[in-house]
Amino acid sequence: MDQSNIYLTIEDESGAEWLIETDPTPVMTRSGWTEDSFAPGDIVAVRANPDRRTAATHGLLLSIEGSDGVSMASWNTTDQNTHAGPIASTASLNGVWQGERSSLKNFVVSLSTHPLTVKGETARNAYSQVLNPTLQCITWPAPFILSSYLYLSEIELGEEVIVFRNELYGAVRTIYMDENSSMSVGERTL
Repeated sequence: MDQSNIYLTIEDESGAEWLIETDPTPVMTRSGWTEDSFAPGDIVAVRANPDRRTAATHGLLLSIEGSDGVSMASWNTTDQNTHAGPIASTASLNGVWQGERSSLKNFVVSLSTHPLTVKGETARNAYSQVLNPTLQCITWPAPFILSSYLYLSEIELGEEVIVFRNELYGAVRTIYMDENSSMSVGERTL
């Protein structure tokens, strides 16, 4: 899977140059972006999440609007339905997959309203957003990245391992099916 992101260099009103980072190229393509969407010198209005380092002129794109009034974003920031077509079926999980938005939303709602055990309540109450691994640019765990409708996932089923690849941060997760595998220490990703 192509993991390269699109980067835009934008000059603000004060003349400072900002590097604006988008999602990976395939996500932007599925969101309607083409190589002709913008040209050097175009006047644009950008909405972005700025870098946490206040001195850095870097941001993650939310949306961009051209002088023609056309606004573009990635699926990451829209409520676009990703499952407008028929449901497909297959005899194997091998291949490239895209999650379906409505099922993920239903899962999140169901999970947030599911009753917790006492230990679960204690853990939820003790959780701090500071512990969120994505704040340190560590990608989400395999269950999330596989169910994400934003990014394509590739599943490779082997005899001794299952490999999950995802466009989100180029994540690769390997699940070893044999606990007695002769893998050297440090190779396991999960």
